[in-house]
Amino acid sequence: MNKKPEKIIHKVILNTRTALAVGSLSLLMAACGGENADVPTTEKAEQTTNPATAAILSGFAPDELSKILLDGKYKELYARFNQPLKDEISEAELAETGKEFTKGIHTLEKASTMQLNGFDRRTWVSDAGNKGLVGMFDPDGMITLIQVQELIPSPETDNVLSKHEYALPFEGDWYVFWGGENVLVNYHYELEIQRYAYDFIQTKDNYSYKGDPLRNESYYAFGKNILAPADGTVVSVVNDIKDNEPVGS
Repeated sequence: MNKKPEKIIHKVILNTRTALAVGSLSLLMAACGGENADVPTTEKAEQTTNPATAAILSGFAPDELSKILLDGKYKELYARFNQPLKDEISEAELAETGKEFTKGIHTLEKASTMQLNGFDRRTWVSDAGNKGLVGMFDPDGMITLIQVQELIPSPETDNVLSKHEYALPFEGDWYVFWGGENVLVNYHYELEIQRYAYDFIQTKDNYSYKGDPLRNESYYAFGKNILAPADGTVVSVVNDIKDNEPVGS
C-alpha cells in the first residue's frame, strides 16, 4: 500500500445534537447516532420491518432515492423520513435544499453501497463529479440521514505517491469503513492532514460487533494483532492510554 501525503468542505449539519452552519451548498440531515460518525450500532439494528411501515416501503427502493430527488418528488421522499428526522427538518426545507442541490445535475450515478449493523448506506455522484448524495436507511427501511455534499478534489495530492511502500498493519480479511478520494466514502478527505487515512474494521454477516455495542470486547476487530507496516527501529513506546469505555466516549 502506498501512503499518500496528507480545504474544508462547506457544511451545514442539522441533527438532534447540534446545529452548525459553515457554508451554503452542503446539508447533512441526520437523526441517528453512529459508529465512526455515520453507521449506528444500537439495539435498533436488530429490528425487522413492522407492518406500520410496510406501505411506505412499497413507495420506492433505496436505490431509487437519487431519482426521487432529481424528479422533485419531495412529498414522497419526506414520507420516508423517520420521525426524529422529520422533527429536525420540514418538508419545505427539504424541497428548498433539493432544488438548490439538483441545479445543473442531469444524472446521479451510484458510487457505493454499505450494509452494516442493520443499516443501509448508499452514495451517488453527479454526472459532473462535483456533487454527492448520501442516503441511509434503518432496519425498517426508513430514511435516517440524507446528505448532499459538494465534492472538491485535491488533484495536487491525489496523484502523488510517497517514496516508500507500506504493508497493511494486520493479517486476515478486513473491511474498509472509510477510505477513498472523496468525502462520500472517506470523511477524512476534507481534512488535509488526514486526507488519505483509512478506517478498517472486521465484520461477520454485515455486523462489526456481537452483543453489547458499548463494550470494546464486542467488536470483532478489538484485540487483534497490529503489525509494523515497514521495517524500522522502535525509538519510543506509549502504553498508558486507556481504551475508550464505553465505546463512543
